[in-house]
Formats: sequence, structure tokens, C-alpha cells
Amino acid sequence: MSYDSFYTKVKNSLETYKIEVLGIQEDGLWRGKPYGHILPKQLIKSNFLDGIPLPPEEMNLHTDAHHLNSSQVLCYNFFRPYSDEHDLHMPKENLFILLNHFGIKIEYESNAFCAFEYEQEGDWKGEENNFDFYLKSGNKQCFFEIKYTENGFGHFQIEKSSNTRKKKNSDIYYPKIQSSPVLNDSFKTGIITTPNLLASNYQIIRNIIRVQDNNCYVVFITDKNNPYTASQLNSFKIKYIKKEWSENILLITWQDLIFNAKSIAPTRTIQELDKKYFSYL
Repeated sequence: MSYDSFYTKVKNSLETYKIEVLGIQEDGLWRGKPYGHILPKQLIKSNFLDGIPLPPEEMNLHTDAHHLNSSQVLCYNFFRPYSDEHDLHMPKENLFILLNHFGIKIEYESNAFCAFEYEQEGDWKGEENNFDFYLKSGNKQCFFEIKYTENGFGHFQIEKSSNTRKKKNSDIYYPKIQSSPVLNDSFKTGIITTPNLLASNYQIIRNIIRVQDNNCYVVFITDKNNPYTASQLNSFKIKYIKKEWSENILLITWQDLIFNAKSIAPTRTIQELDKKYFSYL
């Protein structure tokens, strides 16, 4: 399936969902034009599944969170039921059971913590890069990068780089890349001789360099029918990731995740999420 075909099917399906399930006829706007898969901004609460606590104000929803294909909202709709009803930072044990199925060796412990729009601190301070979802238990960490209809991963143009980005690269990313046990020498030397190598893989790299030891995982989640996102990541892994670290950098499809979630603990919420986002075929 081509990307255009995939994107069109998803948008059409979400428009049908908006009308038939949500009962909303009015289209929302993007850059001043109405679109069927976008909610009016004042109805953004309808983008969150019934029974899920609405996100707190400090979560800082994206500007386009009223789009029915918002990956941020998809992330919240999926992961929020896996944390305590009254405390979104307290993950439930069945989340760990689900992740174990995909080879993520993290177990539930009393200090378990999770967060949406997580910003890493320590020597990452000043990076200003939020992760869609984050999970920690014991000495194990998981960073999640969530995709849905995005056409590939984020990048930047060198000639349009701001001073802020240049400083972030020199002060944070370049040192982390050079000290990374995951990246091979081809990439480490390549970013010096070919600056566009970092620019064209910027979002992938920002995630992968979190893996500093075997206690850390980076998990990319995407739709199995989104052709470019998965192929871009897989191509990068083959070229630049040392094989012994491949189990710490995972690509999971939404379809596999939902199938296993239903098998482990079927709920009305997971059924509704599947219907909303993945009934386009």
C-alpha cells in the first residue's frame, strides 16, 4: 500500500467515525480549511475515549491534538488505561505483561513510574525534547516514540538550522552519539564527514542515543500499513546499529500491540480504540 493510499483510507475512516460514532457533523480547521477527520477545537474532549480520565493541563497537548489522527492522543488513549485511574504516573502490572511479550525485559516493581510527554533530566537538561510515553521500573527504562499517519521521522535542513539547534547538537547530541555503545563507527564518523546524516535521521537519533546500557529500551510504535516510517527505521538499524543492541531498539506495530493487548486483558476501551483508529481497511 502506498503512503497516499494509506493516509486517505485513515482520514476517510476517521471522518466516518466522527459522524457516525461521535455524532459530530462539523469539520475542524487546519490552516484555515475544513477537513473531515479534524474536530472543531472546542470539541477536542471528544478525541479521548469514553471512560478515560482527560489529560491534565500540564501535559501540554499539541496544537493539532483536535485532529482525530493525532499520534499524541492515540498514545494517551492506548496507554492511559494501563495506569492508575487516579494517578497517571502509577503503571499497572498488566502493562509489563504486555511489554514482556515483545521481548522488553522490564518487570513491575514498587517504584514503577510512567509519564506522558516526558522530558529527560540530568545531563540531558536543555534538550527540550519530550517523549510520547516513558516507563521506569527498578533500574529499567523504556522510551516510546509514537507514530500513526506521519510520513517518516522528523528531520531538519542544515542550511535553516537555528543557533539553538546548533548549540543543542554540539552540547548534547554530538557527545552522546560519540559515547553511544549502540551506534557503529560508520555513523559516528559519518556525522562529521557528512553532516546531513544527522539532519536526515534527527528524530531517530534523538531516541536511539537514550540506550546507554542494557537496562534501557527505545520502542517505536507505528501502523503496519504506514510504509515509509517502518522502512526508514529498519534501514537505519541495518546500517548503523550494532547487532548486539538490536533487542534494545524495537519496532512494534499498533496492530500487533492491540492484538496482544486483547489477548492478555480484553477491555471495552481497547475494542473502541481498535475501532476508532484501525478499522480503515
